[in-house]
Amino acid sequence: MNENVNNIQRQVSKIAGRIDTYRPEVRENLDPLNELPLSTLEDLVVFQNALTVDERKRESLARFVKNIGGATESESVKRAWKEVVSVNVRALCNWYGVKRGTMQKHKLKKSPIVLAVWDKLRRNTACCHSTDSALQCETIKAFSRSAEETRRNAARAAALTKRKNAENIEDN
Repeated sequence: MNENVNNIQRQVSKIAGRIDTYRPEVRENLDPLNELPLSTLEDLVVFQNALTVDERKRESLARFVKNIGGATESESVKRAWKEVVSVNVRALCNWYGVKRGTMQKHKLKKSPIVLAVWDKLRRNTACCHSTDSALQCETIKAFSRSAEETRRNAARAAALTKRKNAENIEDN
């Protein structure tokens, strides 16, 4: 009986030691997908580089994308990209990296994040038999018109700010 009590006390002291060394800033780094959705182009590039070297991040992305779901191939791809990359970053990318106006777009073709998301989408039942060309078409659709959407969002925000300012002037 004394031996059982000693074992329990040793286990409790081990746990207490782990609790004492717990630091919240370390905990944040334990989640490999805490930065999703990616909000800047620099975050996208860093994330792509991390996917090529960090197996844990790839597997976490696999679980994340697989659990997003979607009833059809198109819906699954659209939902996956919406969760992984913000609309502002999608506006800065296109399939071939073609320059649009004065802005050079980020190339998606054969990029690590595209290949990883497609691989993970194929684990979803809606996309398990999808070809590369079908996923490419749906990916292009998911990224197209993002620049227009960001402009509309900016215009809405500006109109809302203008309206609030007008209401504040009337109140004073």
